[in-house]
Amino acid sequence: MAKKYLITRSQKSLPTRLLTRLLQQQTDFINLTELAPLHLQRKQIQLIKSADILALTSGFALQCIQPFFQNSAKKPQLAVISTRLQLLAQKAGFDSVLTSRSEQQDSLATMLRARMYARKRILWLRGDLSDRYNPLNLNAKNWQALVVYKNSVTYLQALRLAHLLQVQDYDKILVTSNSAFERIIDIDPKLSADFVSMSYKSAHLIQSKGFNAIAPKQGQQRLEAAVKLLLTDS
Repeated sequence: MAKKYLITRSQKSLPTRLLTRLLQQQTDFINLTELAPLHLQRKQIQLIKSADILALTSGFALQCIQPFFQNSAKKPQLAVISTRLQLLAQKAGFDSVLTSRSEQQDSLATMLRARMYARKRILWLRGDLSDRYNPLNLNAKNWQALVVYKNSVTYLQALRLAHLLQVQDYDKILVTSNSAFERIIDIDPKLSADFVSMSYKSAHLIQSKGFNAIAPKQGQQRLEAAVKLLLTDS
């Protein structure tokens, strides 16, 4: 019997090479990461503009700040967690971009704790759920954090998720955020599916709730590696 999979991202957000493999299987897609920028006050915008380094772990955070530097000749240095984000930042006109060794917040934080950045004003740009799932230790005097976007799911998305979990018996579910996992188990706390997550930290959270979970090794391209784990038994 063919295995059934669920992925908490939209089809259009996946690279063609991954989507082709997934569509050869019985795979459902649902976007449970609906992001929206927050309206920032003048003081918050000034905080962004005056930073020496802007640290971001999300491509959406980059989208949120782009308008503030659209007509600016001088742009801050960015610090990001992946080469994909680095390329997006450079395409957006940010020439100086630091990239962490692995696609993890902890790796980026370790890099920015280096002595050479001790006198730099570093501002972490985060989402409204970041502190809940990926707490950041702001013990460095030169570090600050600012929430620039929020995560929400529409009523129709919630209804569709409930319907999918009711009518499908999934073998594996690839969750691309901790909030997506929690939304799933809120609907079906006795779910029998195994989970694939995007990081060890997320896998540990899922395991702590009593579910089986695996994650890509550090240093791999996370999304591609997670899809390969999802399809391992295919």
